[in-house]
Amino acid sequence: MSTGGSTTVPGLSFAPFSDGYEGGFKPGVDREHYLSEISRCGSKHLSDLILSGAGDGQPFTGLVSTIFMPWALEVAHELQLPSALLWVQPAAVFDLFFYFFHGYGDLIKNNSNNPSCSIELPGLPLKFTGPELPSFLHASNTDILGLKIFENQFELLDKEKNPKVLVNTFDGLETEALRSIRKFNFRVILTYL
Repeated sequence: MSTGGSTTVPGLSFAPFSDGYEGGFKPGVDREHYLSEISRCGSKHLSDLILSGAGDGQPFTGLVSTIFMPWALEVAHELQLPSALLWVQPAAVFDLFFYFFHGYGDLIKNNSNNPSCSIELPGLPLKFTGPELPSFLHASNTDILGLKIFENQFELLDKEKNPKVLVNTFDGLETEALRSIRKFNFRVILTYL
């Protein structure tokens, strides 16, 4: 795998891993099998990398992962390495997914195609209509595998005693959304352009 130009940053390294599809992802490949393979290969490589770093006297001090790599947080949990989910959407969207998987799924699905129905969720200042919800939460969603990825991530977060979520927002914008779910230790990421 070529990384183009080589830029080094002290303390930061690049470690590619196989997704199990050396010939590339071809049209018609079963997505569920692909995700299973990337999880299997990625988990093994990441575990080996973390253990190797510890053995070389350069232990990892933490791990940050996105929603589409829940297996990475599972590896961190198994190796007792502090970890955080990097949530790249608004905190309110995190809350919507949380509530969907924690008792409000039927309410959301049953009203997702009704533009005149308002859905009110605990701690959120706004009521949502069906068209305002993420498409994965709609009753008409056909991407069951995509929704399963989100569900797996929330199941992993539920296992953590003190789950940490990095959110790209600021307190003044989403005060209620950041406080809506008390069990999560939200960390706000400040971005400057």
